[in-house]
This record gives sequence, structure tokens and C-alpha cells, in this order.
Amino acid sequence: YDCAGDELSLTECTRQPLVLPCSPSSDAAAGVRCTEHGEQCTDGDIRLVNGQHEMEGAVEVCFNGAWGALCDSNWGAHEAEVTCRQLGFTSEMGIPRRGNSP
Repeated sequence: YDCAGDELSLTECTRQPLVLPCSPSSDAAAGVRCTEHGEQCTDGDIRLVNGQHEMEGAVEVCFNGAWGALCDSNWGAHEAEVTCRQLGFTSEMGIPRRGNSP
């Protein structure tokens, strides 16, 4: 597709003559994460993204009103536990991970 950005649906965009078949997990697969219009976050808010369910994923932190990936070379069990607690999960133990690795 070739969209200008003001279309209301993909059917209003110009289609490219060739659309290659691909699996949803392919690097070539199109993807999007939609947010509510005007979604604002408060500095210090955290969320998990790209996990297999709501209780796992990469940690994002709100800073200056925008979401960004949390990068921490000292990330460990204590940080994971605090993150789970801040998100409202009652687990006594958080399992630290890097990115979306299982």
C-alpha cells in the first residue's frame, strides 16, 4: 500500500502492484500498535509491550510524556519484582528478561 496518511482505511490507499505473501512472524510482515488518540502518560508510568500475554514483555517507561524502552545493564530479579509490583501483579517474584526473550 502507498498511503498519504489522511485516508480512513487501507482501501483508500494506492495498492502496490505486488504484495508478497509472508507469515505474520516474518520480518517483512506489516505491523502496528495503535494507541488512543491523545494518549498521554505520566512520567514514571511503566508498561509491558510485545509479550505473549499481559504479564510479560519489554519494559517501557514514560518520560517527558512519551513512552520509551527501558535499557538497564544491571537489570535483575529485584528490579523485575518492583516492576511487577508497580504494575499491580501480586507475584512475589519477577523473572528478569532481556527484551522479549523467553
